[in-house]
Amino acid sequence: RSSAATRWSYSPRHESPSTSSRYLLFSSLSMRHIRSGSGRARLRPSQGGIRDEDPLYLLLGGEFADIERTVYHFASAAVLYLGNRGVGYMKVIMLRSNPIDPDVRLQKEAKTLADAGHDVTLLGWQRFGDAPIQEEQYHYTIKRLKFRAPIEKTVIFYLPIWWTLAFLWLLKEDWDVVHAADLDTYIPAFFAAKIKRKSLVYDIFDFYADMVPLPAFVRNCVATFDILLMKFADAVIVVDPSRLKQIGKEGDSSINIIYNSPMDPPTLSMTGMQKVQQAPFKIFYAGILGEGRDFETVIQATRGIREVRVEFAGFGYYAEHLRSLSERESHVTFIGTIPYDEVIRRTLQSDLLFALYDPNVPNNRYA
Repeated sequence: RSSAATRWSYSPRHESPSTSSRYLLFSSLSMRHIRSGSGRARLRPSQGGIRDEDPLYLLLGGEFADIERTVYHFASAAVLYLGNRGVGYMKVIMLRSNPIDPDVRLQKEAKTLADAGHDVTLLGWQRFGDAPIQEEQYHYTIKRLKFRAPIEKTVIFYLPIWWTLAFLWLLKEDWDVVHAADLDTYIPAFFAAKIKRKSLVYDIFDFYADMVPLPAFVRNCVATFDILLMKFADAVIVVDPSRLKQIGKEGDSSINIIYNSPMDPPTLSMTGMQKVQQAPFKIFYAGILGEGRDFETVIQATRGIREVRVEFAGFGYYAEHLRSLSERESHVTFIGTIPYDEVIRRTLQSDLLFALYDPNVPNNRYA
């Protein structure tokens, strides 16, 4: 590494011929990022590397300004170029155990793959909300299996029904890669992929054993089961390096890391983002309105303070409570679910963001 250039090589440590043939893209690709005074950079293929007609090279466009965004796009697209067929377009199914209305990380990955030319379909579990059964977004399709279930912990009793429905749906559909987000979608994806002999990607948004406090014996059983199943995936993804320790994979170069970084919306501009000095002090929260986020403390702490407003956006367990509270408390505003670009815009217009996490929930220590 030097101030002038950074060399990136994407090639796995092959443990067997079968692994080598499975990752043809990784083993043939090497790029050089050359900095310039203007801050722009160019990706140049090394000898025997990217061809001009390679869809991934076309996705990157050869030239870019935001390194982090490009690494995100590259990793998200490249990890699914799996199988012995080599580089080519694929039908990709992505699973999530919520209505995907929205699911920001999953939809970033879906958009990246669709932009690369893949046929992408997202399958969600509409256990709450009123989203349509099917809709088109960007260049991918969202389909939803409508089966009502609780939002919080007791949903665990409904999982076998969800697994059965998702498994049967996967069996009847035509696809090349199934991309499962978390253990509650990995189980049906695992069996369907093995039966149909297709590629399987395991994307760990949150390690299931650490989502809620559990007795040590139960937690260890769930963790052991999860880690055992990871061995059967063609690729495993985590959201940052700290999660490698959580899943017992420290130093394992076969695990792919894709940060949950915000993309740069092309229409986003700082024009009109500056706050008026006399405007109220605005506190903003956008995300899942789940248990353990201690919204009540923030509301109580700001009650009675002049020129302070608290604004909530999102969905989840506390959504209706916050909606009702906003009608009684003049300093509280609830705006419900809003598009991702709107979240970014309101974030830039706010004075303070907050995220309160219960440390008794192990996953919160990583969040």
